[in-house]
Amino acid sequence: MKMKQFLILVVSFIFFCGVAANAQTKNGKLVNSMIPAPSLAHSLFQTATEQPAAIYLPPSYDDSTRRFPVVYFLPGFGCPIHYFTLWRVFQGFDLQQSLDSLIRSGITKEMIVVIPNGLNFMGGSFYTNSPLTGNWEDFIVRDLVDYVDSLYRTIRRSEARGITGYSMGGSGALSLAMKHPDVFGSVYALSPGVFAPGGLAMTSMFADTLTVRRYLDRQADFDSTPFCDAQVRFMSYIDKLYKANQEMEPFGYAYGAAFVPDINAKAPFIAYPYHRINGKLIIDSLAWKQFESGFGDWPEKLAKWKNNLLRLTAIAIDYGTKDEYTFIPEGCVYLSALLNGAGLHHQLLSFDGGHVDHVRERIEGYMLPFFSKNLSTE
Repeated sequence: MKMKQFLILVVSFIFFCGVAANAQTKNGKLVNSMIPAPSLAHSLFQTATEQPAAIYLPPSYDDSTRRFPVVYFLPGFGCPIHYFTLWRVFQGFDLQQSLDSLIRSGITKEMIVVIPNGLNFMGGSFYTNSPLTGNWEDFIVRDLVDYVDSLYRTIRRSEARGITGYSMGGSGALSLAMKHPDVFGSVYALSPGVFAPGGLAMTSMFADTLTVRRYLDRQADFDSTPFCDAQVRFMSYIDKLYKANQEMEPFGYAYGAAFVPDINAKAPFIAYPYHRINGKLIIDSLAWKQFESGFGDWPEKLAKWKNNLLRLTAIAIDYGTKDEYTFIPEGCVYLSALLNGAGLHHQLLSFDGGHVDHVRERIEGYMLPFFSKNLSTE
């Protein structure tokens, strides 16, 4: 009997060593999928109810029956999936090649990584629910996670799911983890959009009066146009801005559509915090507060969601000290102080760089190892 048990142990050891060696020599694979997105139906701008996603499967996926932890990576504003999988925009980063190398070298354990689309015609969904552009929060938390869990061998527990993202995706990851600890057990936010008090005024949306006046001029033009025509003209206007490489103005429209939609108004259907009387700019303090709450209002958010945050296994915030969007480092430091004050354990990581120049380094050297350490395995 003892000899039989010994032989079983030997055979098992040889088998698992073979699996490990196979994982070190084989490559993973990237699957490009279209995900059913019923949560995006019935939006004013008729967002497509199928959305693309790239899904990385680790080297031993096809040769085993194991289940794997999953990391969901949310791209930033204006960033299509291919920035991370094909076009190598960020210092040559390629999701499949990077993960294959990290797994082969033993830096990270095997995991599934999913990159969903986060773009709409304005450049970004901000991964929040909006009657204008669709319920993107529900798309990620329900449609996407359910699809991945139903089709792939995932570990279907929150402690085996992590959510992360870059820029707009970083702020989205923080928000979704905070609201849905039953779905995601850990979060890593890379250069997230976060406001400290006064942060909204530091953005390109309100940094100068010329931008505000241009917005109000455009709104007046839409107001004088029949409803349906105004909607079409607005969408055409956004398209022209992108064709002219003017990406900052669409950011303001997309941010407003995500966080302060007003479906009772005409295009661009936003509760804008400025109006004009006799040529003078007048600020609406209530609308300003609503605008600020998108990336801000962290004391209120922490008071509301503290118990959810306590359920998370790990939280990390990562920012560049020389980020050209100066509200980001200021906001990250501010949020970290609030988390400390609330007794919420987390990591605040910083690097000597800007918004785009260290993305690959942070993903490979910090974000993926973070999840390798904190996600539970089978």
